[in-house]
Amino acid sequence: MRTSFLHLATWAGLAGGACMMVAGWVFSGELGSMLAGYGLLFVLASAYLGAGLAIRDRVRAAAARQRPVERQSLLGRRVF
Repeated sequence: MRTSFLHLATWAGLAGGACMMVAGWVFSGELGSMLAGYGLLFVLASAYLGAGLAIRDRVRAAAARQRPVERQSLLGRRVF
């Protein structure tokens, strides 16, 4: 499928959140716990975005695979 800005935002959010969580574990005190908490928030939000994009791509692929409905003409057919 196509790669969009949202896919890039997903990977950037996951990487940034993971870095923030590691930095939060390295530093102690209030700043460390705040970094770890916001890092976890970034990771979860990015995972939610990635799941939504994956579902959207699957729906688009399934819609593209469907064959079109053939419309039959009523001319020359007995309806009743």
